[in-house]
Amino acid sequence: MGTGVLIAVSWFIAFGLKHVPATWALGLLGVIPILMGLRLAVVGESEDADEVSSRLRPQTSLSLNVALITIATCGADHIGVYVPLFAQLSGGRLAVVLLTFGVMLTVFCGLGAQLGRRPLVVKLLERWGRWLMAAVYIGIGVVILVESGALAHWFA
Repeated sequence: MGTGVLIAVSWFIAFGLKHVPATWALGLLGVIPILMGLRLAVVGESEDADEVSSRLRPQTSLSLNVALITIATCGADHIGVYVPLFAQLSGGRLAVVLLTFGVMLTVFCGLGAQLGRRPLVVKLLERWGRWLMAAVYIGIGVVILVESGALAHWFA
C-alpha cells in the first residue's frame, strides 16, 4: 500500500514534468538517483524505521503501519528514482513498467521472506547490501541519462 502511494505520487510529478519541451532536460533528473547512490555509498543508511514505528499508534492496523513506515522511510528514495524513470516513459511503456513492477514486487516480497530466513543471506546483505543498493541507484541514474539523450546533448 505504501509503495503504491509512492508510485502514484511519482507518476503525478512525472506527468507534470512531461510538459518540459526537451526530453534531454528531463533526463537530467537521472542525476538524482546517482546522487542518492553516492550518498548511500559514502554516508550509509539512516535507521529511520525504528523511530517511525515507535511513533505509530498501536491500535492502527498492521497494513496501515507498514504503509506509513514505507512512506516515511523510503519516500524520498522511491520518488527520487521513480520520477526520472516515469518522466521518460510514454503511456504504453509506462503501463508495461508498472505491470512488471507490480508482478516483480510481489515475487521479490515472497523471495525476500524466504531468503530472510537464511542466516548466510542475512549476513551477506548486512555486509554488502548498502553497496549493492548504491550500485543499483547509480545504474538507474546512468541509464536515465543515457536513454534520455542528456549525456549525448552535453558531450556531443
